[in-house]
Amino acid sequence: MAVKLLHLHSKKNRALVRSPVFAYVKGFTILELMMVIAIVAIMTAVAAPPMGRMIDNNKMSKAASDLSWSLLYARSEAVKRNQTINVTRVGTDWSDGWEVKFGVQVLQGFDAMEDITVSGPSTLEFLPNGRVKLTGDNSFVLKAENSSAPLHCVYLNQSGVTTVLVDRNGDGNCANG
Repeated sequence: MAVKLLHLHSKKNRALVRSPVFAYVKGFTILELMMVIAIVAIMTAVAAPPMGRMIDNNKMSKAASDLSWSLLYARSEAVKRNQTINVTRVGTDWSDGWEVKFGVQVLQGFDAMEDITVSGPSTLEFLPNGRVKLTGDNSFVLKAENSSAPLHCVYLNQSGVTTVLVDRNGDGNCANG
């Protein structure tokens, strides 16, 4: 019997004898868990709308940059090859995509842009000196169909240089923007 008492009071088991069993149970109560879930839900509700706007704005910026880059690429190819390079829309609208062409050879193609409407000149022709021969307007207007993202405009001057502007004040005019 004396051996059993010594065994219960050994260093290893001393904590078990002195304190209740529940003192060693670790974890969260259901109330604590519900509070954390509520805080995360509130933070998500506050952050979701600005995140959606940011994604829409980035999508528009990327589309405008792609268009501007392809125009600069066409100009560069015209000068490099000392030949005329055409930029044409793929379908009936620039929103369906466009191609940079040397004769019938497609040098660069861009696919349709989802939920973005693009209006602009019917065709562009970059001359061997880098200047552009326009048929129609000298600007492209990119508009998001299902969002409040601002208009983006890509202006092209006679020298073939592009400028991307954003309509930040929402009046439909990128120039004062």
